[in-house]
Amino acid sequence: MRLSGIHDVRLTSNSQLIIRQIDGTYQASNPCLQRYLQLAKHYIEQIPNITFRHLNRINNSYADALAFIASMTVGPEATNVRIERVLLPSIPLEGNMDILAVDSVAQEESLPEDDWRTPIMKYLTNGYLPSIS
Repeated sequence: MRLSGIHDVRLTSNSQLIIRQIDGTYQASNPCLQRYLQLAKHYIEQIPNITFRHLNRINNSYADALAFIASMTVGPEATNVRIERVLLPSIPLEGNMDILAVDSVAQEESLPEDDWRTPIMKYLTNGYLPSIS
């Protein structure tokens, strides 16, 4: 397979190990990595002007975050990962915070049945577990 039309490439990676294996500084000892290195070198030889650059993870937080997420997937059934960017803190930076205290005073207060804290309060005060519907 010939790569036609590709003349100038700058390859950037956050893996210093991979960059050093490609440029020959390090050896690939794992048989699987040796095959990948062989394939990479096959394509590299077909590009007249190719440069490699190592980008520290500190400078590439998006790639680092994605790599971390990928490393946490356990089974093949985990095919979709939802990523949500939280722009605001989950707690107020100033003022009072509502805290659910479970003590004799809190037991006297009544929460509405549809309040998310109600099942927690019932469990903490008298061990009541809601039924699974």
